Amino acid sequence: MPDYPPPKPKDQKWIFTSKESPVYTHNTSLLREWNKKFDWIMSYRKDGDFYDGYGDLVQREHSINKNYSDIFSHKKLDVSWAVSNCKSHSQREVYVRELMKYIPVTVFGKCGNRYCGPKTDDENDPCLHVVSHNFKFYLAFENSLCEDYTSEKFYFIFLYDMPVIPVVRGALNGKIKLPRGTFIDTNDFKSPQLLAKYLKEVGDSSEEYIKLLKKKDEYVSRSMSEIFQSALCNLCERLHFDNSTSEAYDMKEWSVTYTILYYNQPAEWKCGNDVVNFKKCPYTDCSVTTERSRMMDCEAVIFQHKSLPVAPPIKNPKQVWIFTSSESPYYTRRPVLMPKWRHVFDWSMSYRRDSDVFLGYGLIIPRKTPLVRDYDLVFSEKKGEVAWIVSNCRTQSKREKYVEELKKHIKVDIFGKCGEACEPYRFPGNDSCHKRISRDYKFYLSFENSLCVDYTSEKLYYIYELDFPILPVVRGALTGKTYIPNGTYIDTLDFKTPKDLAKILKEIGNNKSKYAKMLRAKDAYTSEPYSRTYEDALCNLCQLLHRGNPNRPPLNVSQWFLVDSCREPFDLG
Repeated sequence: MPDYPPPKPKDQKWIFTSKESPVYTHNTSLLREWNKKFDWIMSYRKDGDFYDGYGDLVQREHSINKNYSDIFSHKKLDVSWAVSNCKSHSQREVYVRELMKYIPVTVFGKCGNRYCGPKTDDENDPCLHVVSHNFKFYLAFENSLCEDYTSEKFYFIFLYDMPVIPVVRGALNGKIKLPRGTFIDTNDFKSPQLLAKYLKEVGDSSEEYIKLLKKKDEYVSRSMSEIFQSALCNLCERLHFDNSTSEAYDMKEWSVTYTILYYNQPAEWKCGNDVVNFKKCPYTDCSVTTERSRMMDCEAVIFQHKSLPVAPPIKNPKQVWIFTSSESPYYTRRPVLMPKWRHVFDWSMSYRRDSDVFLGYGLIIPRKTPLVRDYDLVFSEKKGEVAWIVSNCRTQSKREKYVEELKKHIKVDIFGKCGEACEPYRFPGNDSCHKRISRDYKFYLSFENSLCVDYTSEKLYYIYELDFPILPVVRGALTGKTYIPNGTYIDTLDFKTPKDLAKILKEIGNNKSKYAKMLRAKDAYTSEPYSRTYEDALCNLCQLLHRGNPNRPPLNVSQWFLVDSCREPFDLG
């Protein structure tokens, strides 16, 4: 669909149609310009104007004769699954992995290790024939859990008289539309383990299995072509005889949409619809608002640690509340510690790698195209040893004391508010101070204001992102080695004292080949800018909303974010 609808003649009927679930439908129909443009709907939904689904079960007019005992005797295997989409909204793959712990499941297709052979047409699908003759049960698991959404993988078993029992996981109201006793519904079992137990009981009893198979064979499915033809006939009939007027459809009622509210958005964050282009995300149907008046209608609410109110607002029980902080625990505002805020958050979004949604100052990744430098020239221009740009002169990490000790053993030039004047930092790429220092000095001190889990600020990422020809010396996160590439930086954690660090800096800085080798290793990487990690975080949040709330108790932010997440300095002698 185009972003904007064409002109609509006054007496013309517009019909919206879709065979996919809302999760996998490109929701152009949700754009303001398209909303309330459609008069009728033709889809798999039974409450639409014209039904056009993948199948439709009807009772057979004549019974069929099968040798059910012979069929059962040929079935030596338990459960089969043919699947090509390995990562789905319904998380069916997660369900199957759990099911496999209790009963054997053979997986065919792109997501398994069994190949059935080439498919010529639906009726001669070799996978369906293999699983229906050799297996007792077939997993008809949908890629999304949406109202009435049941695809061909279920209906084909009835359409082609496949002698296998379908196990269904999908449509929220499938039992209303599908005959009871013709399939097994995962919704009837609290866990995959309980489902496996039932499948074993039925599968081990020829009497119970045959009883269920006979019930299934009382029904057949209409084909998709037959259903489509019927839908067009009904549409034609309605065009001829229905002169009534009805209000156009509000397409939001027919789609899956998620609205995310920034409750107290920081000034430096983008606003409203400019936050992220969700069309570039795996899931496109999310939007962001800063209007608190819409709070009760939003699916997710983001609370930044700054300027939290004394008490949390009223929470819609269906909402997901997300705690976010870009600061280390030492510099996080304390309202979040108050008892009233303790158990209200569901998810986390921060620089911590164990957050539900990662939002760091950057992300170091391998460079796609090599960076070309004259490393001899780079080295020859460097007349200074160590540089440090710093504006906070007294910190929890006591970095200022570390540098004081380091200066006793190697020359360190300090710039910024705590040292020599340097042009004020404006934004990445327009910073003459960093550019001059990276040209003239061999090492740059990327020292954090606090020593906390995963806390690495922009001062390190910019060196990679902006291709500065200087080696970073890092003092901060204990976990840095897990996400900063080895051999591209120097970590103070590797040295007992500042004196030991100074010795290595002199050794590398006085050896052109060693220095150039390490700089080349750094130049094999770059960093995604903060704007990209920010957009990725919103995309991941949208995806997480689609996949559902993790089944766990509320997040105790003070316990997770603050307790035992930072350390006192131990390298000051």
